[in-house]
Amino acid sequence: MELLTEVAPLIGPRIDCIRTEDSLFISADLAGAKPQDVKLGISAGSIIISGVIPPLFDDFKQMLQQERFYGPFQRKIILPENCLTGNMKAELENGILTITIPF
Repeated sequence: MELLTEVAPLIGPRIDCIRTEDSLFISADLAGAKPQDVKLGISAGSIIISGVIPPLFDDFKQMLQQERFYGPFQRKIILPENCLTGNMKAELENGILTITIPF
C-alpha cells in the first residue's frame, strides 16, 4: 500500500496539512469511516493515519460508476521537528478527521 500511495498519492483518503504560528492542522476525508475504524500512530517524526472505509453496498449487480474510495488505507505525514505530539488532539466528525498538533 505504501508503494501505491507513493506512485498515486490520491488513491485513498485525501488530506490537507495547514501550519499556523502555533499548530499544525491535518484533515483527512474519511466519509463512511467510524471512529473505531481509524487508527493514529506516531513513528520516527511522522504521523500515520490508517484504517478501513467499508463499502456502502455489499451486494449489487453491477457497479455503474465508482469515484469514492473504499477499503484499507494508510497515510504517512512527516511532521515538523518542533511538534508536541503528546498534546495532539483528534476528532472524526461528519466524515472528516481533524488532527491538531501544537508546536
